[in-house]
Amino acid sequence: MSEIPLLVISCDKYADLWRPFFHVLRTRWPNCPFDLYLGTNHLNCEVPDVTTINIGDDHSWAAGVIAMLKKLPATHVILFLEDFFLTESVDTDAVLDILKVAY
Repeated sequence: MSEIPLLVISCDKYADLWRPFFHVLRTRWPNCPFDLYLGTNHLNCEVPDVTTINIGDDHSWAAGVIAMLKKLPATHVILFLEDFFLTESVDTDAVLDILKVAY
């Protein structure tokens, strides 16, 4: 299941949230087994171990998400939004069990 990427959907205007988002993600989910991606327009995410997916100018939210998904090397993905911060610790085994059902 670790080949499923975790994509954080964002855009350049929310770049100030990227570092705090990933800090909270790593604090609340320290053993996250998924490769981390951040989808945005033109800026690069300067957070270690996060791969930026640049899609260019905004046309619509849905078009942007589709463009991000097309650039991912996977058929399945876990989606997060950059302004939805985890408020509790994540149970990795529970997530993997859910993914087994969905995959």
